[in-house]
Amino acid sequence: MADNQPFKTRITELLGIQHPILGGAMMHLSKAPLVAGISAGGGVGILASANFPDMGELAEQLQEIRRRTDNPFMVNLNFFPMLAPVPPEKVLETCLDHGVRLFESSGHSAPSSIMERIHEADAVIEDKCAGVKYARKAQTLDVDAITVVGWENG
Repeated sequence: MADNQPFKTRITELLGIQHPILGGAMMHLSKAPLVAGISAGGGVGILASANFPDMGELAEQLQEIRRRTDNPFMVNLNFFPMLAPVPPEKVLETCLDHGVRLFESSGHSAPSSIMERIHEADAVIEDKCAGVKYARKAQTLDVDAITVVGWENG
């Protein structure tokens, strides 16, 4: 395969990316520069929304990513109660208001509370699960994709 030739998979087609690479939403690291760099390189960068307890700051990050790349990027919606200073529903609405249509969910609960809104917005959601049990639950919610990772993504 030539260096710039797209690597077609179901995930590249679903997300509109060139390479099947998802840059994980890492707390304290996954901010605009890293997210935009991954996306500009043909993968999909994932903004860790839990880094931004203020929706104005989140909006600034979304705008910064857009200034750095036209390529798709995701926003992680955090369902960890201790790391969610803002309810994921509010984060989702802020992101939708700024044109984001690719999301990842992760945490201690399934993204049940946002699925109707995700579908209404014609958005895509990938649920990051720490085991098969959680992936099976996500499957019942009609998420678009599931990633299964080790505990703490190790």
